[in-house]
Amino acid sequence: ALPIYKKILPVILLSSMIFVACSVPTQNKINEAKTQAANVKESQDIEKTKNSKTSTKNEGDIAPDFTLKDRDGKEFTLSKQNGKKVYVKFWASWCHVCIDGLKELNNLSKENNDFEVVTIISPGHNGEKSKEDFLKWFDEQPYKDIKVLFDEDGKVSNSYDIRAYPTSAAIGSDGVLVGLQAGEIPNDLLKKAFDKIQ
Repeated sequence: ALPIYKKILPVILLSSMIFVACSVPTQNKINEAKTQAANVKESQDIEKTKNSKTSTKNEGDIAPDFTLKDRDGKEFTLSKQNGKKVYVKFWASWCHVCIDGLKELNNLSKENNDFEVVTIISPGHNGEKSKEDFLKWFDEQPYKDIKVLFDEDGKVSNSYDIRAYPTSAAIGSDGVLVGLQAGEIPNDLLKKAFDKIQ
């Protein structure tokens, strides 16, 4: 009979590989997601109204538009971002992977990137706290630079077909949904991905 450590070691290694693969996507996974999205979606050319000499091109369909309110009641409308790239992170307060990524997300939100950073919570949906309970909880957290938008009826999450938390959406300056990726994405990989998005 094999010693117990020889029986358990392969199971531990396999479990570790699955955990790492789910929680920290590699650049290959990001590229795979972008390639899959590009293969499924049509290419579109939209001229930048800001600079008529330049045009942008991202492959894919226009991202589902939304207007949501933040913690202060200010509205954010995706289609009104006028030529800005937008990073949207869907997350939940019960999701340990999401919570572990908040410090890095807060740092990303503070930086002067060439893309807007917003997050979406769906109070009362998919196990999320009520809006009031979420606000009480979030106000106790040290992450003051994260822009949280409230999808109170869950329609935005449904329109993006969110099936896991966290899920990140990369939207080009032309409003095209370039990629949708489940799992935590480290800031350095996220920035490299956005460098390739127009």
